[in-house]
Amino acid sequence: MFKISQLNYQANSAAVFDYFADQPYSVFIDSCGLNRYDIIAAHPRKLIISSDIHTDPFALTKEHLQKMDKEDQHPLAETLPFTIGAIGYFSYDLGFHLLGLSSKSLIDITLPKAVVGIYDWSIIFDHQAKQTYLISKTDMSNSELLKIKNIIANPRSLSRSFSLTSSFQANMSKKQYADAFNQVKQHIRAGDCYQVNLAQRFCASYKGSAWNAYQHLRLQNPMPMAAFMSLPEGAILCLSPERFIQVNNNKIITQPIKGTSPRFADPSMDLQSAQNLLNSEKDRAENIMIVDLLRNDLGKCAQPGSIKVPQLCALESFNNVHHLVSTITAILEADKHPLDLLHQCFPGGSITGAPKRRAVEIIDQLEPHHRSIYCGSLAYCDVRGRLDSNIAIRTLICADNQIYCYGGGGIVHDSLLDNEFQEIQTKISKLLKIIENINSDAKFTYNSQGRWL
Repeated sequence: MFKISQLNYQANSAAVFDYFADQPYSVFIDSCGLNRYDIIAAHPRKLIISSDIHTDPFALTKEHLQKMDKEDQHPLAETLPFTIGAIGYFSYDLGFHLLGLSSKSLIDITLPKAVVGIYDWSIIFDHQAKQTYLISKTDMSNSELLKIKNIIANPRSLSRSFSLTSSFQANMSKKQYADAFNQVKQHIRAGDCYQVNLAQRFCASYKGSAWNAYQHLRLQNPMPMAAFMSLPEGAILCLSPERFIQVNNNKIITQPIKGTSPRFADPSMDLQSAQNLLNSEKDRAENIMIVDLLRNDLGKCAQPGSIKVPQLCALESFNNVHHLVSTITAILEADKHPLDLLHQCFPGGSITGAPKRRAVEIIDQLEPHHRSIYCGSLAYCDVRGRLDSNIAIRTLICADNQIYCYGGGGIVHDSLLDNEFQEIQTKISKLLKIIENINSDAKFTYNSQGRWL
């Protein structure tokens, strides 16, 4: 069982997380002020770590959740997105095993294929109701709870530094990218696939605090499905705009993104860029292919006849790009767990291509390095079966004093080389510039509204 303590509202969840940021397996599910809730958890009582193909992290996570006592009569329990339970990541590399494939690309990032913590407490920030909640197992000691309550009541901001020690280098020149692009087009013409998501990787060395870097990123490039996770080997800095799978009371939502155009400071140019995207037959075709793929994936765990597409190729505008976003809904079968659904849909079709298995094979043949967490998913699922997850795009990985950032895009029959190459730059150039321009002595100070001064 768990209990819920209602505490004084703290507008700045990042300042509260600052206390936990250096502790391994602490995790911050961050809406960057764009959504209603933020979630903090730390000190997991159990870790599920998958480093090989013999461990099924989805099944193990489900098993641990089903052993936890979820009975609770608190009236707030049904309104909150998370109580106690599982939070972690499932890397894109895990998808090879799920699809019955083995990767041939170079694996050089030392993070496990999946890390999921089972957390006995969480802090929930409700920015709409202006409330902060501490949810905890009923058998947690009073001293433990008092310590966490004191942290919430007295958020801090330690002085941490971050700086690059080398410039970012791409793992493909434009010529190498062009060769891979042309091979994808050959596969499409041969009928092997309809769409392949081809990505580049950018890498630099750094020193200092990954949390410091994430703070800069979230404040200058806020995204609604962001997250930070501290690991013994490094950290994940995720600024994702894309929801993967959400399950709430057996209602399923997935919102794939396909189709991108740049933002402009000039309002008329920005409006024209958005209109061009809405009118692009190529981008709509990309999006619709992935909608069909996801409808098929959802059908493995959804009630027959329940899959709907209430929103197709709608325009959503973010900090630096416009995107086309579709929404697909369904109802989960009564005998299926939300983690069964996440397993069946993994990896997300929007970052593989169609058909999924063949697209993943082609990606592995053409990309020089493995993707690690990029294009995987950060997810949570609590004891009540409420699940939410993102697609880990616009995501930086820190490991062994190297920082990695990937960018990719879907290639279809009528894709143009220069446009696809530029789309990658459009998606990640702001992230790279923020990282490159961090003042290593910068200290974060927040006002009462939780904004950075």
